[in-house]
Amino acid sequence: MIFAIDISGGVFLHMLNPFSSRRSWKRIHEYPYIPMREGMGFAALGKRLFVLGGCGWLEDATDEVYCYDAAINTWFDVVPSLSTKRCYFACETLDGKIIAIGGLGLNPNAKRTWDIYDPLTRTCKSCSDVNIVPEIEDSFVMDGRIYIRGGGGGSSSAVYSASSGIWEHMDDDMASGWRGSAVVVADELYVLDLR
Repeated sequence: MIFAIDISGGVFLHMLNPFSSRRSWKRIHEYPYIPMREGMGFAALGKRLFVLGGCGWLEDATDEVYCYDAAINTWFDVVPSLSTKRCYFACETLDGKIIAIGGLGLNPNAKRTWDIYDPLTRTCKSCSDVNIVPEIEDSFVMDGRIYIRGGGGGSSSAVYSASSGIWEHMDDDMASGWRGSAVVVADELYVLDLR
């Protein structure tokens, strides 16, 4: 399934089954309590889509997390919420967990923190590290690591290893080629060069 979020006038979720003979977008059951927000994070685990954080014109960053279960066509609140209220952050999945990284929030230190949400144990752990780059522009997961890129080139790129639990500055050769949006397909990294 392919999911698309539309935040014009509310928060609406659309779904496309690329294997269906009728390839058309279908608006699915909407969650009535998600206000229109920007800077939300999204993550998919199995048949569930998670919507995290965000902020609005009249609303500060939030720690709320919602989940859409495609198997039963139902939305529900996720408890606990994020440990840190945040918006405009990187959001990735790694080892069956959702990782919300950096961003803006009520706490000025939010940009140097990350939350690890484990849906199996329903726990959220807050962590911090000075190596997390501020103003994250892009992220991806490859080979069991999370890569993040800020706006300042190679010096503002970092990599997280789940096995060690620490962030390190990214290798200059790797960072120098990452100038645009990145995606990993079949263990190969593709970057859209916007120069």
